Amino acid sequence: MEWVFILLFFVLILAGVYAVARHQVGHKVAAKRLPIVFVCLAAAFGTGALFRLVPTEWKDHVWTGYALLFSFAVWIFLAISLQRTAQAGDILLELGRPRRGLVIGIAVGVSGAFLAIGSIVQAMAESNAGAATQLRHLSGGLFWLSLLFVCSFLWLKKWSIRERGIMAYGQLLPWEMIEDFHWEKGKPSILALSVKRRFGWWRTAYLRIPTEKQKAATEILERNLLPNIEGGSAG
Repeated sequence: MEWVFILLFFVLILAGVYAVARHQVGHKVAAKRLPIVFVCLAAAFGTGALFRLVPTEWKDHVWTGYALLFSFAVWIFLAISLQRTAQAGDILLELGRPRRGLVIGIAVGVSGAFLAIGSIVQAMAESNAGAATQLRHLSGGLFWLSLLFVCSFLWLKKWSIRERGIMAYGQLLPWEMIEDFHWEKGKPSILALSVKRRFGWWRTAYLRIPTEKQKAATEILERNLLPNIEGGSAG
């Protein structure tokens, strides 16, 4: 039943991601990210289906291993994000947080804390169930805490244009990866960046830029992307 709860939680998370994206950049732009949502849903349900095939006596161990591995990967991601931030150079223009980022970040962080505490309480309540069951609950607490803490961190962290590129959601988009940019028609606050990526549906990055900072952002982008644009035209 715990895996059913987790799968439902992931479905709600992904639905929430789409709803937030729609609020941030509009339905038209958010709809372009639906393939990513479907891939994540397929991965979540596939994982749940495989877990059902695991022998009962091994399920606690498998869940513990998955939770610990996932938590480790999440904290590695956070460490890499902090390293990239440190290497991105000085801030040329601060863009603020994502829309409603403060509220969403705090809400996600508090939810993670409650889920982690719930897992610890459950482990204490089932103290006679055996070490494997207790470890599963404790690793589950770490899983929820890691996932939601990092999500909270990404929402609370401010975006910025830096010497080496654009920092958003904890990731650095270096100038050499950006081929061109434009402001979305009908959505003048949405900055669309053409990015060098393998998958076509992932080659455009969208950011909502505060109106009062659009002129400064345009000047910095033109100054840093002119060699890329001219190089692409020459090619």
